[in-house]
Amino acid sequence: MDQKELRKLIRESINLLQEKYLDDVSLEDLNPKKIAEDMLMVSYDTMIDLYQWEDLENDYDLSDEEKEEMMNGDNIDETERFKDWLEGYVENRYNNVINIISNESTFENGRIKIWREMTVDENYVKHLLAQGKHLGIFWSFTKDAAEAHWGHGDKNIYVKIETSIPENHVNWEETILLNMSPNIGDEEKEIRLFKGTPIHIETMSIADDGFRGNMKPVDITPFKDKTFLA
Repeated sequence: MDQKELRKLIRESINLLQEKYLDDVSLEDLNPKKIAEDMLMVSYDTMIDLYQWEDLENDYDLSDEEKEEMMNGDNIDETERFKDWLEGYVENRYNNVINIISNESTFENGRIKIWREMTVDENYVKHLLAQGKHLGIFWSFTKDAAEAHWGHGDKNIYVKIETSIPENHVNWEETILLNMSPNIGDEEKEIRLFKGTPIHIETMSIADDGFRGNMKPVDITPFKDKTFLA
C-alpha cells in the first residue's frame, strides 16, 4: 500500500468514527464553556450589547442609573450576573439552532438535502465533467441561504448545486457551532461536510450573465454516474 492510499484509508477511518446523526449531538459534547469563551474572544462587543438588551434592559427592578452603572463598570464579563446570562445564552442559542435545522432542513429516508452556490470560470461545467473531483465542504441546508458570500473578482458566472447525502455524513458538531455564531449563523444556515464525503450532483443551475437571479437549469445527464468528493 503506497502512502497516498494509506492517507486515504486513515482519513476515511477517522471520518467513520466521527459520523453522527443530529440527534446524537448534545450541548455537553460541544463544550459550552469553550463556546462561551470563543464567543467573547471573537465577538466581545456583540456579546456585551446582547447582555445589555436581553438581560439588563428587561430587568425592571433596576433603575436606569443602576443599569448605566453596571454597563460602565470595569470587567463586565467577569461579573457573576454576566456569566449566568452567558451560560443561558449559549444554551438558548444551541436549542434555537437545533430547532431551526430540524424544521428548515429537508430530511428524507435518512438523507438531507443541501445546496452550494459558487462564482466560477466560464469553463467550470466542462472542467467538472473532464477532471473535476471536489465540490467543497461548505454547503447550506436551505436553498435560499446558499449564496456565494465571498468576493467574486473577475468571475461573474453563478452556479448552484443541489444534492442529498446521508444525514450522518454531515459534520454536525462543526455545523451546530457555526450556526450558533452570533454574527453569521442566522444568515448562512451552513452545513459542514467531512472532507472526502462522496457527492452526486442531483440538480445544477447556472447564471452566466452576472445576475444570480437568472439561474437556468443545466442538463446533468453527463454527471449521472460521476462521484465527486467534498
